[in-house]
Amino acid sequence: MKNLLLTTALIAAGTAGTAMAETAAHAGFTTEAAAEQIHASDFIGMRVYAAETGDVTESEGAGTEWEDIGEINDVIMNRSGQIETVLVDIGGFLGLGERQVGVSLDQVKFVSDSSTDDAEDFFLVLNADPATLQDAPEFTAGDMEDQAAADINEMEKDAAEATASAEASVEEAGDDVAAATATAVDNTEAALDEAGDDIAAAADKANAEMEEAGDDMAAAADDAGEKVADAAESTGEAIENTADTAAAEINEETNEMQRETAEMANDSDMAPFPGTPVEQDYLTAENLDGARVYDAQDKWVGEISELIITEEGQITDAIIDVGGFLGIGEKPVALKLTDLQILRQDGGDDVRIYTAMAEEELEAMPEFEGK
Repeated sequence: MKNLLLTTALIAAGTAGTAMAETAAHAGFTTEAAAEQIHASDFIGMRVYAAETGDVTESEGAGTEWEDIGEINDVIMNRSGQIETVLVDIGGFLGLGERQVGVSLDQVKFVSDSSTDDAEDFFLVLNADPATLQDAPEFTAGDMEDQAAADINEMEKDAAEATASAEASVEEAGDDVAAATATAVDNTEAALDEAGDDIAAAADKANAEMEEAGDDMAAAADDAGEKVADAAESTGEAIENTADTAAAEINEETNEMQRETAEMANDSDMAPFPGTPVEQDYLTAENLDGARVYDAQDKWVGEISELIITEEGQITDAIIDVGGFLGIGEKPVALKLTDLQILRQDGGDDVRIYTAMAEEELEAMPEFEGK
């Protein structure tokens, strides 16, 4: 049993015979979820019962003749945004031995639970004889799974290359620091050796002069002390200069790496993206949730966080998070699905979602307030 007051990607579901309330909108954009709309992320994972229910729209608790057959795994949409198929995982035990069956959305009934005080509680009941499900053909993702595996492999390859490049840069910087440190140590040892020689010479002279006169011995001691101080000062300056040189070299290499990274990011954002509309089987809640959205100049302006779908399975709006920094301070706004274009790169697998609005226009829109 699920409650209708949910909070992430939206999918419409309501009890039979109940009219869905009109969604609040501003200048053609949805700012508030309507009554009896639920989130796709909560719809997916709900338990599914099987029974020949007929026109039953209400039940006091789960029916005794109902059989718990599994749970919702995903939904399949067409290019118009209408849900056509619901994927149900049936059979098995604790996730082992399950198989997936695709059923039409009109075969799934939303039966209100009259055993609670909350009028929005309901069950999902598949209008079918449980025994017939054992012979139902299994749904296979086909190219969708192959494409997902290829995308994962490509991402892993890119991550490995980036990691190797970073490790090489760190190793090179470490070598420079080690070389600078070795030079500083050599200079320090040489200075100390020179100071030691001077001290020894001064001491010999002082000893010789002590035999002749006390005043000459004191003068020799003063001279030796000055030489020791000069040697120590020279050593400190050599170490400080070496450290400054090493720090400057590391800073320059770091700045160069940052410039290269920024140029790569700019090239990626502004690269041309010729493409064609995506295939119908790509339009699922799982694929669209979190997808990036770009403006007409290929600039990333946000990502899809929610989808609003009517009880007939028709997508009406997409909720896009814009603004903010590293996920902080983002603002959700609603765009009509007809105002978005979903393209797959010609000759490639990259998929992007485009809007004709600039980031500043999106940030100026009213904030969407979900239920």
